[in-house]
Amino acid sequence: MTARTIITAALAAVALLFAYLGYTFLTDASLGYELTHHTPEALPQVFGGRFLGLAIIIATLLVLSEWRAVVVVLGVTASMAFLDGLLEPSSEAWAHWGVAVGCAVLAFAVYRYLASRRA
Repeated sequence: MTARTIITAALAAVALLFAYLGYTFLTDASLGYELTHHTPEALPQVFGGRFLGLAIIIATLLVLSEWRAVVVVLGVTASMAFLDGLLEPSSEAWAHWGVAVGCAVLAFAVYRYLASRRA
C-alpha cells in the first residue's frame, strides 16, 4: 500500500465523518451536540472558528498561488452560505445569500482568469 493510497483513504474517512456530523446536525441537532460535545451556547465560537478557518485556507492558497483550489474553496463557501440562508429565519437570510452570491461571483471570476491564461 502506497503512502498516497493511505493518505487518500484517510482523507476520504475524514470527509465521510464530516458529512455524517453535518447530516446529524441538520436532522437531529441534539445528537449532533452529543457527538461533538458542543453546546448551543458555544455556537458563536463554532461559527467564528469556521469563518476564521475559511479565511486562513483562502489566504494560504492565495500565497501559494493555488488558484484552482481557491475556486473550489470559494464554491464550497458559497454553498455553505446558501445553506445557512435556507436554514435562517427568512428576515435574516438575505445576508447569507449575499455572501453566497459574492463568493460564487469571485469563484467564477478566478475561473475565467485561469481560463484566459490557458488560452
